[in-house]
Amino acid sequence: MTKFELIYFNINGNAGGIRLLFDYLKVSFTDTLITDEEWPKIKDTTPFGQVPVLIIDNKIQLAQTTAIYRYIGAKYGAIAEILEDQALCDAFGEFICDVVSRGRAMVKSKGQQESNEQQYAKSMEYSRFANELFAPVFNKQFAKNGGHFVVGKKITWLDFLLANVTDRLLLLLNLEENEHFQQLKRHRDLIFGLPGLEKQVKEREKLGKNTIYRGESKNYEP
Repeated sequence: MTKFELIYFNINGNAGGIRLLFDYLKVSFTDTLITDEEWPKIKDTTPFGQVPVLIIDNKIQLAQTTAIYRYIGAKYGAIAEILEDQALCDAFGEFICDVVSRGRAMVKSKGQQESNEQQYAKSMEYSRFANELFAPVFNKQFAKNGGHFVVGKKITWLDFLLANVTDRLLLLLNLEENEHFQQLKRHRDLIFGLPGLEKQVKEREKLGKNTIYRGESKNYEP
């Protein structure tokens, strides 16, 4: 049996959906949570100076969020059935990373106490991208796909990535009642309500209280 260790900050962040995916697939893994203070000592041990990192059988270090999702999905059947749909999942996954980068910039700006002007500008960019691009793209795709899932008629790794990011968007931008995010909210609730995820969903509430990006800016990716 393959042994997995997932290394990430003690927050939900980019690893939140990976944890849910592991639990949904009933795959055992070691969830190594690091603190903001511990990160500078760990950074140079990672492939690209970033987390999450998935260590496979104590040998392979797999970095980059979507690569980890795709690997787990492919290994355990949470992947689209045809190559074209797999490629669509990859494309939507890369698009999701665009909104994640803007959210990270906003949180980092606040955590490192940048000027009010800088914090406001990054918050507005995050909100603009979420409302003008992110929500319309996925509302259109859900309507086109005609089902509960983003691509195809079965659950894939992409659904966990999207649900995790949607949950962060709804919280950080206070979008729970926004009419343009109701389909995304329903999708998030569907994924979070899957059997076997109860413990991990509760754990999200605890991790949601933690913060990062409070140290030296050079310790973090742009």
